[in-house]
Amino acid sequence: MVKMSTGLILSLLAVLLAVVLAACTRGSSPETNNPPSAEQAKAKPQGRIGTDDALEVELGSVNIKGGHIKRTFTLRNVGEGALTLRGAFTSCACTVASIILSDPPVSEKFGMKLPRNWSQVVKPGQSFEIEVDFDPLYHGETDTGPFTRTVYLITDAPSDDHLSTNLPIIQNGTVTTILLKGTTLSEGEFRTARADSLYREISGDFRYTKTEYDLGKVKQSQGIVKQEFPFLYAGEMPITVKGTPTSCGCTRAYVTNKDLRPGDEGVLVVEFDPNFHEEPEGKFFKTISLLTDPPLRERSEVRIWAEIDLDLGPNAYKYVGHKDEDEEHDDDGETN
Repeated sequence: MVKMSTGLILSLLAVLLAVVLAACTRGSSPETNNPPSAEQAKAKPQGRIGTDDALEVELGSVNIKGGHIKRTFTLRNVGEGALTLRGAFTSCACTVASIILSDPPVSEKFGMKLPRNWSQVVKPGQSFEIEVDFDPLYHGETDTGPFTRTVYLITDAPSDDHLSTNLPIIQNGTVTTILLKGTTLSEGEFRTARADSLYREISGDFRYTKTEYDLGKVKQSQGIVKQEFPFLYAGEMPITVKGTPTSCGCTRAYVTNKDLRPGDEGVLVVEFDPNFHEEPEGKFFKTISLLTDPPLRERSEVRIWAEIDLDLGPNAYKYVGHKDEDEEHDDDGETN
């Protein structure tokens, strides 16, 4: 009885061992069950971020009441595999970023919140755009001073420590960073800063980008030559430009904006006819003034310089025998 029990036990053990061996024989190979190695992962084609645009932009002085500032950046997938865009987020509620694709047509806006359940695939070689919209007045008129606003684009591109970098709050992906920098100013500060940077030359109550301009050597056959003098009115009271007298009939002028308030801008346009009449030899100048109502304490004026190339000859002048006598003419060409 004892021998039979021992035999039975041995038989059962043999069957169990056979089952185990069979199961091991039928199992999948280690190559199928194990995760891919690092070398295998690297061999898989990946998408990568590329761009020709500078992703850090200096906006300079920004008028806090000047409205939204928008900048568009073009990026592309320069990798050999598909690139997955996973959205974007910004550093401040005053800034919104839009991802724009053309194939398929997609335009999605993102703010400060981390995106959830959004993705788009960009094929190798395909471009897309990031439009950044910054509202300088978002936090109120008193929020002036230096600022930096950041946009983070999330993708599955591998980190390259340049355009695609790791960020602790982003798992399974990298970010591409876009920066907008500048200084918000009140309207008055902005107007002053603009005047100081653009309109550096002063004549009377007007500030110009230049008060004198050299036309160089002008051919007699060239026809009317135009020169613009952008200006800013820096006076203290509203005025109207009533005339733009010139020192010679060969020169006419007009302003693009006659009714001016302090801080208003305009352009003084000067027209010179090199074939009007005989001019002095060598280089000479013509003077253009601004007459205003009410009159200003000091008359504002600019000059053009020129030298004539007599390619048509002295007999081709419109007014033969009339020599420049430094007369003053108003904007209708009449002598004063």
